[in-house]
Amino acid sequence: MGSTYVINEEQAETVRIIFDLYLQGAGQTKIAKELCRLGRKDGHGQVSWSASKIGRILHNATYKGYNCYLKSFSNNYLEQKRIKNLDEETYMYVKGDFEPIVSEEVWDKCSEIRKARTTKMIVNKGERTYGKKSTQDVWLRKLRCSCGSKFRKNKWRTNKRGDEVFGYQCYNQVNNGSKAFREKNGLDTEGYCDIRMVGDWKLEIMAKKIFEGIWSEQERKDAVLEVYRLLNEYYQSDTKNNQAAASALEGKIARLKNKIDNLISMRADGEITKEEFKSLKDTTEAELNKYMEEKSRMSELSNSESGMEFDIDKIRAVLEEALDFSTPKLDDSIIDKFVSQIIPVDNCRYRWDLNFLPNETQSLICKVEGRKNRADATIEEENEDEDESPRTYVLSMDYSNISVTAKNAYQSYVLHRRLYKVGRSSLSCVTAEAPYPAGRL
Repeated sequence: MGSTYVINEEQAETVRIIFDLYLQGAGQTKIAKELCRLGRKDGHGQVSWSASKIGRILHNATYKGYNCYLKSFSNNYLEQKRIKNLDEETYMYVKGDFEPIVSEEVWDKCSEIRKARTTKMIVNKGERTYGKKSTQDVWLRKLRCSCGSKFRKNKWRTNKRGDEVFGYQCYNQVNNGSKAFREKNGLDTEGYCDIRMVGDWKLEIMAKKIFEGIWSEQERKDAVLEVYRLLNEYYQSDTKNNQAAASALEGKIARLKNKIDNLISMRADGEITKEEFKSLKDTTEAELNKYMEEKSRMSELSNSESGMEFDIDKIRAVLEEALDFSTPKLDDSIIDKFVSQIIPVDNCRYRWDLNFLPNETQSLICKVEGRKNRADATIEEENEDEDESPRTYVLSMDYSNISVTAKNAYQSYVLHRRLYKVGRSSLSCVTAEAPYPAGRL
């Protein structure tokens, strides 16, 4: 209608389905098949979908309410031949005056997923992106070798129960040989490793050990939920302060804009000279630009912190359901959510980087010895204070019947350090009577 867009609700619903499915992990081909199954019509009124159509929709910023520029350019002044710009980083997005079909948050999240599923290759006309298959194996996503390489998943065998057993091998070794092999053959050994293949059972036993140690006792559960409650408390306090500051800033900006309008009127009426007008206008605009930049920074900060508020009851319910220690393997979603990466230190010791809180990582060293049916695990926490010796906890697991005994209970809860930084020296401080700090966590 006129120079803007009017939403066709039926087609808009199809677009929302596409973005929702993509957020859920479906690929473009799978989405196309699903739309055909649902009988959804495309822009031409046909039930005809392909991966390329889905890709064009996911790329189109119009659906989040933006116009996209610089998608093509002229080859030269004389020919004026349009050349497609393949570099998305150079695109310019400008917010339009029309209603979006999906939110900016959804579109941007899908864009992140799409970019993570592509790789760039050099071609004659520059760089071009190609799709790459994202792994569904949680250990492949988390494992990183000490040499910096990713891992490859190898099938070892199928056991008597019919379960497939896998091992993970450093890709650097697969492609270039181990450090020992290269040394034996007189080749350069710098940047290469001797890490043996890692059995999937080792990773599962370590994960179960670490998370069971964290979540097994009631006081630790209470500590987790208390930290989230405190985060909510200080987040809400900061939000109120930021809103007040933003309102004050908007008032300053409005007054300066009004001042510029008044200067223009005064100049038009001859009340001030051209030189006076220019001097006053430049000073006012400089001050206005300073406040506009401050507003932009506050907006970025607000966007980065949006959605930080935690639903305590939901957190408790999800963790209770997912952390079921009666089975030999934890839910993959727990590993995905709380494990940043796993790095083999040597053939028995592994560093686990855990991220229970936003923008904070806790590292644990886990040592596994013995065979699968009877393995011992030693867990030590990496200390920030180099003068303090690491705290070590020895636990044993009978993997055949999933019984766990502790020689020394795992007292070092990973969120303890967060509380310690704000004045608590132990988890026992987390009580209803304990005074809370005035600062932000």
